[in-house]
Amino acid sequence: MKSDDFEAQLQRQTPKPLPPEWRTEILQAARQGAAQLSRPSAGWSVWLWPCPQAWAGLAAVWVAILTLNLAAGWKPFRGMAREPSGRVELNWLALQEQQRRLAQLLNPPAPPKPPAQPAQSWIGRRSVHVV
Repeated sequence: MKSDDFEAQLQRQTPKPLPPEWRTEILQAARQGAAQLSRPSAGWSVWLWPCPQAWAGLAAVWVAILTLNLAAGWKPFRGMAREPSGRVELNWLALQEQQRRLAQLLNPPAPPKPPAQPAQSWIGRRSVHVV
């Protein structure tokens, strides 16, 4: 059966009326859905809908990680309020030395210029002609 034949057959059929109880069920379901979406927490439930158990498990893992970190004495970062440790200074010096050596490799020093010779004058020079 070609698609044109199928469309022609559909056009010949007359639509049947829907039962009235279907109409009320459809409208009631639509009203309930609209009421759920109007709630403030509806955004989260729609976003977490695919698998709420997975999201709950992920949240539990994060809480466990945070608890273990706090129990181990972890303190959140508060900027550079304290003195830098010696290791940071050593790393900084090593980085500066590395940059200096890289600059030397990329831009080698110019070769030394030969010593300047005194200028010679043409006056008083003897020219020898060989015949």
